[in-house]
Amino acid sequence: MIAVWGLSHTYADGTQALTGVSFSVAAGEVVSLSGPMGSGKSTLLRHFNGLLRPSHGRVWIQGRDTRALRVAQLSRRVAVAFQEPDHQLFKTSVREEIAFAAAGHDRLELVLDWLSLRAVASRHPLDLGYSRRKLVAIAAVVAMGTPIVVLDEPAAGQDRAGLQTLLSLLARLREEGRTVVFAGHRRELSDVADRRLRLDSGRLTCG
Repeated sequence: MIAVWGLSHTYADGTQALTGVSFSVAAGEVVSLSGPMGSGKSTLLRHFNGLLRPSHGRVWIQGRDTRALRVAQLSRRVAVAFQEPDHQLFKTSVREEIAFAAAGHDRLELVLDWLSLRAVASRHPLDLGYSRRKLVAIAAVVAMGTPIVVLDEPAAGQDRAGLQTLLSLLARLREEGRTVVFAGHRRELSDVADRRLRLDSGRLTCG
């Protein structure tokens, strides 16, 4: 589903964020990505939906070179929940936020239950606490029904209940056969992954 070969990325200011990263992710696999702050995790994930393009190397999604696909084309294959939820939320209620991206009404209702959001479905997303806003952003991404789901630091700010919600979500996505890559440091999540990758100073050191 995902293949990365010799991926390097240098930002316009000269910052070398990734260097020679190579790995692959099989269909239906759940993979965790860890590493210290500034190790390149978010930079790597943004290559999967075309928001960033390789300075060197290649990224393939479902066998297609991302250089040949527009962001809109990649968004039908890969859905990404960013680290900062407020960068994604723009509707006036949780239900509308999820419905905007949902692949049908049934999917909307399902995801409201999966992420334990039905009780706040009528509320404005920005009136919720940070941890709940994270779940709303994740719900909107999951509702898209894409074969690949990418989650950047999904457990940030989550209490025990929120963490359990995420663990249940990963189990449901696995049951559906969807490919999942998530970044973060919570052992409870990485323990349920099929495989662990680790970045350090932009280089893959484990995986």
